[in-house]
Amino acid sequence: MTASIAELTRVAVHVGPNRVRLCRIDGVNARACVVSLAHPRDAWPHWIAQLGVDSPHEVVFRVTHPAWQEECGAGAALRWGRAAGARGLRHMGTSPISDPGLAAARHLANRTQWTSLVSVERDDQAWRAALQDRRGDIVEFLQWQVDEFSEPIRAATRRLFDVDSAATSGGQCGLVCLGDSANDWGPLLAEAIGTPETLIPEHPESWPLLGMFLSPILLEFITVVPERASIADLRAAFARLMDEASDAITREGFDLDDADCTRHVRFRNGGGEQSEMQFEKLVNPAMGSSPREDHSPGCGGEIASMNLNAAAIESVIVRAVIHPAAPDWPVDIAPPLR
Repeated sequence: MTASIAELTRVAVHVGPNRVRLCRIDGVNARACVVSLAHPRDAWPHWIAQLGVDSPHEVVFRVTHPAWQEECGAGAALRWGRAAGARGLRHMGTSPISDPGLAAARHLANRTQWTSLVSVERDDQAWRAALQDRRGDIVEFLQWQVDEFSEPIRAATRRLFDVDSAATSGGQCGLVCLGDSANDWGPLLAEAIGTPETLIPEHPESWPLLGMFLSPILLEFITVVPERASIADLRAAFARLMDEASDAITREGFDLDDADCTRHVRFRNGGGEQSEMQFEKLVNPAMGSSPREDHSPGCGGEIASMNLNAAAIESVIVRAVIHPAAPDWPVDIAPPLR
């Protein structure tokens, strides 16, 4: 097994609803296993020993156990990781943007010439399906409970695949199948959507773990502003959040060019419903025209104008999505889960 993988040992820990999945990569060696469910506070050192890690390492940590998500936050995970010898730790959220199965599917699809893909993954008690393009943009994200698979997910995947085929003007599409039962249901989905291009990699059950090393990192920074904030207030708030985002991106070990930042305003309309808007410029109704566009570094998105008298603003948000560099991993890098 050969691959261009950094020499530093990297460890993935996923605490799911029913079990814990572990994976390590160092040099060209990869090892993965499944252990009984236990709380990270007590079991973390045993997991590291189970993987045979006895030197400084980096950890990517994810918890989807419904009862432990709050108490196993980033701060607690950092303490547990450091106590077991981790040099650095990244705590993954549960946003579809950071879904490791989708990141792994995207990596595998990029080893083909497909212009887009539908990726489907089973992880513990849920099925996940997403339509992506080669840039990794998620057009739609769907999730079902395991016992709801059958026809609903088959029909929805077919519909998504048809939409993407039309959008790419005949470009080559493919189905990437990952997860515990990929060898069983992958061919059924491929038949349902009528694609001859189907990739089921070796040891598909391990790829969502490897995807933890590949998935985009979502960072979110929020600050509350006065209900009737002025444009100057909002710009000042965004400037502070952009400084925080820049510092956080650097602390993660990435350059600012590795991240995409977007700015958002969260507000309540007249009916009390909460909404959110992404924007690049604000309209001051007192000025009678739009002010000069604010082109802060790293910020993008569609231009949207907001009348400050039209809604009660609650907070402003800066979201940064960091894209780790993709390693040159072969399809057979994933070890079997033991």
